[in-house]
Amino acid sequence: MTGLRRTAILLVGSITAALTAGTWYYTNLLRKHALRPNHDDPHPDVEVTGRDEEDLVLRDLTAGGNPGLFEPGTWGLEWPGGYARLGEISRRHGDRVWRRFTPVRGMPGEGTHARLDNFAFPGDPRTAHGYDFDEVSLDCEVGTFPAWLVEGEGTTWAIVVHGKGAHRGEGHRTLPAFYEKRIPTLLITYRNDRGLGVDPSGHFAYGASEWRDLEAAVDFALALGAQRIVLVGFSMGGGIIMSFMSRSGLARYVSALVLDAPMLDFEQTVESRARDHGAPRFLTSIGKRLAGFRFGVRWSDLNYLPTARQLNVPVLLFHGTADREVPVASSDQFAGARPDIVTYHRVEGAGHVRAWNVDQQQYERALRTFLDRVV
Repeated sequence: MTGLRRTAILLVGSITAALTAGTWYYTNLLRKHALRPNHDDPHPDVEVTGRDEEDLVLRDLTAGGNPGLFEPGTWGLEWPGGYARLGEISRRHGDRVWRRFTPVRGMPGEGTHARLDNFAFPGDPRTAHGYDFDEVSLDCEVGTFPAWLVEGEGTTWAIVVHGKGAHRGEGHRTLPAFYEKRIPTLLITYRNDRGLGVDPSGHFAYGASEWRDLEAAVDFALALGAQRIVLVGFSMGGGIIMSFMSRSGLARYVSALVLDAPMLDFEQTVESRARDHGAPRFLTSIGKRLAGFRFGVRWSDLNYLPTARQLNVPVLLFHGTADREVPVASSDQFAGARPDIVTYHRVEGAGHVRAWNVDQQQYERALRTFLDRVV
């Protein structure tokens, strides 16, 4: 064997080993950040540095990684034993911002470390809005899952599906519109939520299995007299809804959808995140194949855009242009393909599921107008 040939073989072997190690590392990151449930408590990301008349003075603790702190609109602020709602920005200087605030529970002292909460409402429906509710249980194939039922009248029900790693409180922003119209509303949990039944795969399935938990919720509503269902989904909750619409025999009872930054194509979402982090395209492509082998990800099953093109119910769609989690392009594709059924609110500058936060009045007006039309 010549020295040149030996060198070439060693070089090819080194490149192959490097690619193998790189793609294996990539799939480990994919499992950690996208597939494996993580129920660690969120870290504080702001510090209360003082009060100035009607404002709280807040300092960013994330070295610029907390854009919501400096975005206009409505946000929550949570600290141990307390909660406040943040509003208009009065001024900003460096890593500090002065924002109007409304105490909800307690008052933070100077030096308090807190967490910015884009759900903007704490606790259950009674704590958040003063609405009476019942804690009910839904029996599903991997366990029993709690849900909040805010009672109403009539045979049209709403069922709200939160996003990946979130909780039922994500739906609080939609509750007033349904409550005013006396629409019974069910805010559900599902597999892989904290303390609840786990999917047999041990991973989030992005709708491929979670749709069965939504089906149990629809069956529960039908048993209590519902005849029409409005489904509301945030982020992965939107993917769960789209999976339900394509797989469940109960989808015929759905009369309308409300989707906020829905995860319509998991593969597109992963590719977008990889580009944002500078991963080479070829490495992403190989990594996706390896992830399919290692974790049983069937990418084509998690593309719900074909389902979107086949829908026959009206859809209210929100998506922020600054979403770094789920690309707004997927909602653009959906709305562009189905202008006959989709009412699209593309919110400039809003991050992931933050369309309500950036423009609460527009969001709630759009939701009420939509419900007037479809209910």
